[in-house]
Amino acid sequence: GVDKRRVKEILEVCPDFDSATVQSLMRGLRAGWRFAGVHGVGSKAFRIFVEKLEEQMKKNPGMLSMEYVLGMRNGFAHGTLTGALPDVVADMVKYNLYVPINLRRALAIEPTNIEQHYGEPGYAFLGPVKTLLDEGVKVVGEAEIVLPNPQTYIGLLDIYVNREIGADGEVPEKAGTGRVFGPEEAIDRVSALKLFTIRSAEFLFAETKVGSLEPGKYADFIVVDKDYLSGPDSEIKDNRVIMTVQAGEVVYQDEDYKPVVTDTRNYPAAR
Repeated sequence: GVDKRRVKEILEVCPDFDSATVQSLMRGLRAGWRFAGVHGVGSKAFRIFVEKLEEQMKKNPGMLSMEYVLGMRNGFAHGTLTGALPDVVADMVKYNLYVPINLRRALAIEPTNIEQHYGEPGYAFLGPVKTLLDEGVKVVGEAEIVLPNPQTYIGLLDIYVNREIGADGEVPEKAGTGRVFGPEEAIDRVSALKLFTIRSAEFLFAETKVGSLEPGKYADFIVVDKDYLSGPDSEIKDNRVIMTVQAGEVVYQDEDYKPVVTDTRNYPAAR
């Protein structure tokens, strides 16, 4: 029941590939530039990128070998209606594309778009995080456009696990008061945490410095008042950041939090 002409000309506005701007970007890609901010809102965007990538690989095979392209870790933005169509997923995996998805933004703005223009089938494209991960796609947790703070991420983790959004476009204060979209695409809390830690570090080519706590990396971490890995999923958003440490320096500490500093060198070695 959707006017195909309207979808083509209005909803799927694509760039003029003969324009100077797009041609300059193609030259950049051919020269080995890494793309890390192309909007990948829908499946069509990924198809276009792969099409242009393959064109440039043929034009500059000396630079853009498959090995080189895999190492580029080309990435995108938002991924709100990414979808998980077989051909798109296959190309994501084939070319090692990193796919950041801002699920809060997706659940907040895309249902209206789907209802107005695409109907019920459109919901299958709404941030299919679990399916993409199961197929081996490098999904990345995308934070907010505005400057985030540690507490922001607690809400984002909640949305990946519960896929519930309030009428105001934010995580509802009380579980069960919002609307749940695509519960079958929910992921467990450990998987959600990895999207915003080690996977984000990979996307930034920084996995040797950040993304996990281990010798040789920056001591970047937060302390929360509840165990994130336990308790009901409905209470993830109720967690609270009580201390933030960056590169070993405390940059925030709740006035009521009084940690006890212990010299761990006196502890027996882990077995």
